[in-house]
Amino acid sequence: MRHANTYADIPDLSTPARLSPLVQATLVVGTLDLASCGLYWAFRNVPIWRVAQGSASLLLGPKAYSLGVSGVLFGLVVLYTMAALSVAGFGYISERYPALLRAPLRWGAAYGALLYTLLWVLIPLAIDPTWHIVHYDWMFTLLLIHMFLIGVPCALFAHWGQSPH
Repeated sequence: MRHANTYADIPDLSTPARLSPLVQATLVVGTLDLASCGLYWAFRNVPIWRVAQGSASLLLGPKAYSLGVSGVLFGLVVLYTMAALSVAGFGYISERYPALLRAPLRWGAAYGALLYTLLWVLIPLAIDPTWHIVHYDWMFTLLLIHMFLIGVPCALFAHWGQSPH
């Protein structure tokens, strides 16, 4: 037999629900990535939705640009999944090497450079050994984005998570 509801059974709605630190960091890192890439390409008359399709093209190839809204949505899933993996990756590494948390700007930038090298140099070369950089300004911009808008926020969120409040 079930007891009648009491005031203790009613959820407290006076304070908003909190997102987990991983979700918060993922949203920040993913949004910084999308916004900075979108801004770069906006100056070249490329709409933001094409940037999202570009993320989808990492897995689908050029076909992603012909998928319309589906390509955009899939691109956003790819982008935010990569952001979550980046955040979780730095968290994992910093648990093993806590000294990284004492200098989050330095180590975050180094982590971002490592991510850039993996995602934009090593993986493309592994897929196609004849791959070469075509747009040097875009690649340099991507390096800066990875260092300062992906790596540093990953490190700062890990640092804040480890710091006593």
